[in-house]
Amino acid sequence: MPTIKILDNLSADLAVIAPTPASAFAKYLKGDLAILLAAPELVKAFPKPLAPGKNFALNFGLNFKDALEFGAAHTEWTVGASFQAQVGVTAETPSALFEQEHFGEPIMVPDGMAYVWCSFQPGLKLGIAAGEGDLSFGFNAGTAIDVRCCHLFPAGPAAKTLAEGVTEVLRDFTIPGDVQDLVHMPEGAVSAVTGTGSFQISGSFDLAAAVNPLATPKLPLVGAPLSLKAGASLDVGARIRVSGEYQIRAQKTSANKVRLGLYKRAGSQFTFDVNASAGVSADAMGKDLFSALMKKISSDPAADAQQLSDAGLSGSQIASIQDAVVAGINRSLSVALDFQFSALRSDEAAFLYEIALDQLSDESAVAVHHALDGDFSVLTGLQDLSMPGVTPVRNITNDLRKRGISLRINLLGIVNVISISELVRSGSVTFEPISGALVIADKVSSEKISVTSRPLEADGQKLRKAVFESLLVTAAYSASRLTQSHEFTASQSYFEFHQKTNARTMADNLDAIVALGLMTADERGRILAGATQFGNSTMLLETEFDPAAFRALFVSAGGQPRPMEDYERIGRDAMLALVAGDPDDFRHIPLGDDKLWAKLRASGQPGFPFVLPAPLNQGVQLGVIRSDYTLIVWWAGSMALAARSLVEMENFLKTVDPAGLHENNEFKKRRRNLIDALGDAVAGNQSTFGDPWGLLAMDAAAGRLADARAVVVSPQLARASMRPQKAVAANG
Repeated sequence: MPTIKILDNLSADLAVIAPTPASAFAKYLKGDLAILLAAPELVKAFPKPLAPGKNFALNFGLNFKDALEFGAAHTEWTVGASFQAQVGVTAETPSALFEQEHFGEPIMVPDGMAYVWCSFQPGLKLGIAAGEGDLSFGFNAGTAIDVRCCHLFPAGPAAKTLAEGVTEVLRDFTIPGDVQDLVHMPEGAVSAVTGTGSFQISGSFDLAAAVNPLATPKLPLVGAPLSLKAGASLDVGARIRVSGEYQIRAQKTSANKVRLGLYKRAGSQFTFDVNASAGVSADAMGKDLFSALMKKISSDPAADAQQLSDAGLSGSQIASIQDAVVAGINRSLSVALDFQFSALRSDEAAFLYEIALDQLSDESAVAVHHALDGDFSVLTGLQDLSMPGVTPVRNITNDLRKRGISLRINLLGIVNVISISELVRSGSVTFEPISGALVIADKVSSEKISVTSRPLEADGQKLRKAVFESLLVTAAYSASRLTQSHEFTASQSYFEFHQKTNARTMADNLDAIVALGLMTADERGRILAGATQFGNSTMLLETEFDPAAFRALFVSAGGQPRPMEDYERIGRDAMLALVAGDPDDFRHIPLGDDKLWAKLRASGQPGFPFVLPAPLNQGVQLGVIRSDYTLIVWWAGSMALAARSLVEMENFLKTVDPAGLHENNEFKKRRRNLIDALGDAVAGNQSTFGDPWGLLAMDAAAGRLADARAVVVSPQLARASMRPQKAVAANG
């Protein structure tokens, strides 16, 4: 049995401790003796009783005299000679354990009591794989971890001395390596291990399929109902590896009960490696997610499946489709998980369980042991259910399930071919790697958005441009009743990801959310106040248009086509919302000055150098202003053309018999002319759509009748807001 000695600076014994047989030093120390050298400050404090209302921590309170090794079957931890250990007392009320370490759910100190704690930072031996042995906890090999044990004592003049408290903590020191360590923890004790590594979780998730049916410009329309099912969702199981800085903590609340939790450090960020499969079980790997998805979103899945079978897709084509769908779902889940973990309050555990040690079955004991190794898969897979001796208190993935996850599916060209199987047969299935959105596109659209070097991925900027153009013509088709046999909604989204986000970039993101009416300027100011860096960040903006919003894009309340001047004003205002306060905020001068804009319109671009004031009339500034002008005028002209065309079509339709419409040659001619005119208009689009201007402009043009959603996530911020259409209508 090993011995622990604490020596003063003269090498005299301050304490000689015989660890109890079930304690960590007896169970895991490789050797017979651990010598700790006490700092002078600790020597002075040792004989004093534990005082209520007084905290102290001596970060250099103890030093290991010799190198030590810890482990179960083999060495897993190493502590070098002269490594430091810490001694502390937490006794103030109100105060809490782990409050200064920024890990959730601080444990409050009861009145008249004091926690005495000891901690040290061993290194996890190189070559130890995550989850291997009882002391890895999923942490990265070769890194230092923090091990802390805390015991609760009465405080006051008659209380134990600090020396007695430290002796008891070291004698019964607990490292939560297995279930027996929890069994032998003293009642009231707390044991925690903190480090950087990876832990595993699992669960089932209901992905709402946000299908976005769009037309391809210039291609003919098919006058049959879309083969799509509204409100579909896909049940997906997933195994997830979560990486970052975390703490596994056990608190002995009674003789046979332990609260076991996993906590994220506040202000830090996790990354996620997701492996999804179809079906409720994450164990059902290898199922065909694409087939499962088709069955959910197709109104005639059997026919679509047969058409795909008849198409004779090769094995490599089928594998590529499956890989793209899996990658898109995995990324969509990662984005949703990032938001949910970032939204954790500072006083919350990510996962928390009540363990009744005397009620554990063999199966549940194994599940708890795996959790202590950093594998929470079985426990998190319980969702809200219990197993013998294990009661879930908090499971962050349950919150995610309740909040819902969207799987965005852009169907570029579906309006032109009607069935998903035809899109797949003639086009491609890819995913957008930042947002996870799936893209099922016809051949024409596929060529526009492809990434040659990464065939499973769609180029984000090219996709935004294609969706913007397709949304414009789709809206016009719907509003003009060219697609009257299948009313539907369509959406537009914008997604940004930054590995490093400075205040200027975050301000730009928040400007767009303010412009959508989903954040106030005051809230924007509070978020940005005093902040210079926001770490990794993501932002999602999304708008969804129904037939009423489609019509509002083009037709006034009086039934007249909206003029080009309306759209220019909207386009200028949308641009102004994005450039104010930017380094290139000179752009606001022509955008915000009606008289100057009128002069630019009158002179045309060749006259800009003579109309614009210096220094806007030369160099880079002139080029940027020309770019803004070109985009706004192109969009305004395209929208005005669509407005005139669809009102003309509406007026024509009033004069003909709907029953014979599709045999009417004049209707066919007018429809072809409208399709060609809109196709020619969008072909003139020169924008790369590197910002959310197009989304803001279309939303404003619809009078904010579209549903809208904005999500922004960083280590300091997790915020989601929505604009339901009915709420907008209620507020005028």
